[in-house]
Amino acid sequence: MDLFKVLGGQEADFNTNAWKYVTDVLSSSTVKVGTYLIIFFLIFEIAKIFKKAENEIIDSINEKINSVPEILYNRVLVLSGENWSHGVIGIVASRMVERFDKPCFMITIEGEISRGSARSFGDFSIFKALDYCSDLLIKYGGHLGAGGFSIETSKIEDFNKRIQEFAEINFRMMPVPDITADKLILPDEINVNNIDLLFHHIAMHFH
Repeated sequence: MDLFKVLGGQEADFNTNAWKYVTDVLSSSTVKVGTYLIIFFLIFEIAKIFKKAENEIIDSINEKINSVPEILYNRVLVLSGENWSHGVIGIVASRMVERFDKPCFMITIEGEISRGSARSFGDFSIFKALDYCSDLLIKYGGHLGAGGFSIETSKIEDFNKRIQEFAEINFRMMPVPDITADKLILPDEINVNNIDLLFHHIAMHFH
C-alpha cells in the first residue's frame, strides 16, 4: 500500500503546498530521523504520481496522433486534453519537443478556462509566439524557450491557427535542434569491434 495513502492523503492533494511542507520540515533543526524517512518516502510517492500522470498524458497524445496523424504536419505542435495535470504538462511538452523536433504548446482543458505550458528550442521564442496571440489569451508569460498561459477553452482552435501563422511568417525554415557529438570518430575507427562495443554500451542502458 502506498505510504501517502496510509497517512490519509489523496493524490489530488499533491500540489505546491506539499512541496512547501517538505522543504519546511527539512529546514527544521529539530527534525527527527524518522521524519526524514517519512519525507523521503513521500517524495518517492509524489514522483510515482507525477510519472503516472505523465504517462497517461503521453498515451492520450499517442491516441490523438494515431487518429489524426496530420497533427504532425504542423510547424508547431498544439496539443490539448481534458484535465491533464497542470503540474506535468510542461514536462510532457519537453518530451514532445525531444520526440518530434518541434516547438510544443500543451493545454489542459479545465472547463471554460484552460491553462497551457510550452517548450521550444533554437530561435523559436515562446514569449514572442504568445505575445503574437495576446488578444486570444487571458494572461501569459515566459521567455525564449518556455512559457505558460491561460485561455478561454472556446479559443483553443483559434490559438492553434494563430501559432501556426506566427511560425509561417517568422520562419522560412523552422529551427532544428542542435546535436552535440560525444566524440569525433575517425574513418579508421569505424570497424566491427568498435561497432560491437557501441551496441553493447547502448544495450546496457536497457537492462
